[in-house]
Amino acid sequence: MSADVSTRPVLAPDDRVAYSLGEVAVMLGKSPRTLKRLYLAGKMPAKRLGRSLMVPGAWVARYAECPDAEATS
Repeated sequence: MSADVSTRPVLAPDDRVAYSLGEVAVMLGKSPRTLKRLYLAGKMPAKRLGRSLMVPGAWVARYAECPDAEATS
């Protein structure tokens, strides 16, 4: 059972190298499904770690500053 993204507390990026897809969804106020679509379209870099997708912290910070720009890599 997952809570609606709009009711989750907003997290600020810290100094970690990578975040899970769920953490990024909370930080950016997006759904995990939307972020997975960005990944599959090649617009969001991520690496698999087991069954999880890990998103680089640098990408999260750039995207949070300017979500309209294509912040790949």
